[in-house]
This record gives sequence, structure tokens and C-alpha cells, in this order.
Amino acid sequence: GAPPPSGAETSSMLIVGLTGGIATGKSMATAWLRAQGVRVIDMDDVARVVVQPGRPALARIRRRFGDGVLHPDGSLDRAELGKRVFGDASERRALNAIMRVPLTVELLRGLGAALGDGLGVVVIDAPLLFEAGLHRLAAHVIVVATPEGTQLERLIARDGVSREDAMARIVAQLPLATKIARADVIVENGGDRASGLRSLEAAWARVRADAPPCARQLPWLRLPRASSLPASALLWLALCAVRLGIVG
Repeated sequence: GAPPPSGAETSSMLIVGLTGGIATGKSMATAWLRAQGVRVIDMDDVARVVVQPGRPALARIRRRFGDGVLHPDGSLDRAELGKRVFGDASERRALNAIMRVPLTVELLRGLGAALGDGLGVVVIDAPLLFEAGLHRLAAHVIVVATPEGTQLERLIARDGVSREDAMARIVAQLPLATKIARADVIVENGGDRASGLRSLEAAWARVRADAPPCARQLPWLRLPRASSLPASALLWLALCAVRLGIVG
């Protein structure tokens, strides 16, 4: 093809989705990836940003769920909100409806920053990767998996919750078996940390070695590398938004 414009390099950015069940070990995976120099967009961190005081999402949460989900200083009481939604599917749907567009817009900002930085790969770390439709952006999806018994015991130990509460949190999510069935690559994390890291390293090597499936080429569009986003990058982000259903 034609050479890139003067002063720019041609780059392609691989988007990888990372998910799993609660307490299956995603934090281990993201820590390892960051240690390898990989840019990770943590959707839990994004969720904290979009509900900061003064942001529209927090105002909508307050209108829907009341002042009881706020701290005295006006910030979101995530623990209280969690209690409201974990055991109630309709409340969970209401919260997801409020959060969907702000989360997606913030994610697209993060992807745009990665494009502007000329990165070759970025990982979207999202507990609700499939539920939120974010897997549509990924050339590969990695699922961190553990046996349910191990997951339950880890959650109880980590959060200091009762067995009943831990089970309620687990069943509130898409079943881990469903995520595993939809994964491109699985990290087996049911044993000790060393075995989990070995599985992760092998999974990451496979992701980097495999060519992207033809049906999911969008994350691999070749773009000129530049300090500011070129028109082609803006088009790419617009196509991402269409894929996620927030426009069009």
C-alpha cells in the first residue's frame, strides 16, 4: 500500500477483553499484564470516575435510588448501592441502564488515548464484559476461571461476607460457565498463584500469536500514529460506538 504520511507511523491496535467471575482472580491477571507494560482499562475504575460528585450519572442514581445511597459528603455509597442491586434483578437493570452510556463514553475516551499514544495492544478489564456488550470490541476474550467452590471460599475470605451473601453475589452475575463457553482463551486459576500465572502467561502468548478472526477485524484497523487523533481514528471510535449500540 501507499506509505504513511510524512512524520507518522502506521500502527494497528489489538483490543483484548478480560473478564471472569467475582473472586476468580482478574486482579492477578491485570497486575501481571501491567507489569508487562500492557495498557489496561479497568471498567471498575471507569465506573468510579463516572459517578463522582457533579457527574450526571450520580444525579440519576440519586433520583432513582434516593439519598440513602449517598455518603453525607454527597459521594456515592457503593456498598449501600450494592446491597440494593445484588439481590434484585429489576434494580440491577435500572442501575445498568443509568451507567451504560457514561461507561461506554469513558471507555471510548480511554481507547482514543491509547490510539493517540500509538499503543499496539490494550486490554479492557470488565466484570460485565459480555453483559455490557463490550466483547464486541475485542479481537480476543480472555476469561479467568476457577471452580465454583474455590470461587466461593475466596470471596468469603476476601470480603468477609457470609456464605449466603457470597452465593448471592455469584449468582447475580452471568454464570461463569457461560463466560467460559464464550471465551477465546481461558486462564485456569483454581490452584495456587504460581499455576495461575503460568496459565495466564500461556494464554497471553496465545492471544499475541493468533491472527484476529476475520469476523472481528474492527479492532485491527490500521491507523496513522499521531499525537492527536486523526480523522481515521475518530471514524474508528465512531464505529466502536455503533457496535456498542450507543449511537445509530
